[in-house]
Amino acid sequence: HVRDPGEAHLRLALADGQAVTAQVVGEQLPVAHDDPRLALWALQTAFVARWRSRFAEQRLVLAEEAVRLAERLEDETAEAMVRTLRAASAQELGDIDLMRADMARVRAIAGPRRLAFPLLLLGWMEVPWLAMAGEFDAAEELFARTVAINETTTVRQRPEVVFGALLSMRYWQGRTDELLPMIDAMAGSPMKVIGLTKVFLLVHADRVDEARVAASEQHVDPAAFPISDDWLTLVTLYQVARIAVA
Repeated sequence: HVRDPGEAHLRLALADGQAVTAQVVGEQLPVAHDDPRLALWALQTAFVARWRSRFAEQRLVLAEEAVRLAERLEDETAEAMVRTLRAASAQELGDIDLMRADMARVRAIAGPRRLAFPLLLLGWMEVPWLAMAGEFDAAEELFARTVAINETTTVRQRPEVVFGALLSMRYWQGRTDELLPMIDAMAGSPMKVIGLTKVFLLVHADRVDEARVAASEQHVDPAAFPISDDWLTLVTLYQVARIAVA
């Protein structure tokens, strides 16, 4: 049985989350009541396995229980990890006060300890909120800090992750034209949403004829674009709708 969260997350990344939850977490939960650390691992792993848009409420429940366990164990590193997960669900469900409270607590723990994962995830999460609030200087500064942390990791598809945060920031700044050269550089990305995003950016710039050409070249049909059930769902739905209106 896997007990290390890092190994568990790797297994989840390489397999279907639902299946791993049933097989791995399901095996551990019956005995987890007598082992708080095993229970903490099981809750985190179940959270990651359910990282689908339709499971946001379930994930919040899992994260809240994990936070209580981490506090009971007086394990601040674990607390930073699980509060980061709770902040992710809180923002999805519109509980911004909880999100900001968790962000502040995580930074207080993770900053001095230089915990890359929570700082990285919080950075990508918070940049769009700062941009939406018009706090562009703070958003730019946090973006730069998060990119620096990102460069020290081996996170798969790093260019797309960085681009996603930059897209949200430039969108609210009214500077999306700057992104087109960047997205052209990612033309070979395995993420289908990259092609859709190029069409969206052209539409957003009122370059509809160019958007039609790009859609043809990228084999992107907004009317039939597959809507995934993951953390990209809302972005994809918005982009498809915006293209359809144009």
